[in-house]
Amino acid sequence: TDAQMGKLSIEQLRAIPKVELHCHLEGAIRFSTIKELAKLGPEVDAAATDQLIRERFCIVRPVTDLSECLSIFWRIQSLFSTEQIIERVAFEVCEDAHANGVVLLEIRYSPAYIAISHDVDHSHLTLESIHAAVCRGIDRARTQFPRLGVVLIGIIDRLLSFAVAEDAINFILHHKATFSAV
Repeated sequence: TDAQMGKLSIEQLRAIPKVELHCHLEGAIRFSTIKELAKLGPEVDAAATDQLIRERFCIVRPVTDLSECLSIFWRIQSLFSTEQIIERVAFEVCEDAHANGVVLLEIRYSPAYIAISHDVDHSHLTLESIHAAVCRGIDRARTQFPRLGVVLIGIIDRLLSFAVAEDAINFILHHKATFSAV
């Protein structure tokens, strides 16, 4: 049996306390959430929908450079069209980590990168509203999963202009208490 061979079951693996570092918010979104938010239309059947989502929104093979990875993140962030969605994603990332035995989760995200129009209108989202939504999702997870510690790291995308990067740095420094809370 697996137990005799020293193999652990999925339940045993999940029970082991873990630390997850460098978890990108948009890189940890659930496939089911992407599927719900992508709204590819009723004309696309379920199998085709899953395949399209994998092609457009998932990293399914080794990437050759950072820009390839960022292009997928860009498409995922196009789905972050409301504060409610951003809050939901932040909560779900924490919920999934908790379900996998993570006791300390380091989430990285760029409020400035989410605020950019991603082929959809994001003009109603500000750095403040985006960050507040992420914090609400994390706070809800902390309440529901008190064993889970979450560290939030603000990042600046190197592809953004200097002015946008400077605004992002100032925003992160102004909110440093929430970017380092456990």
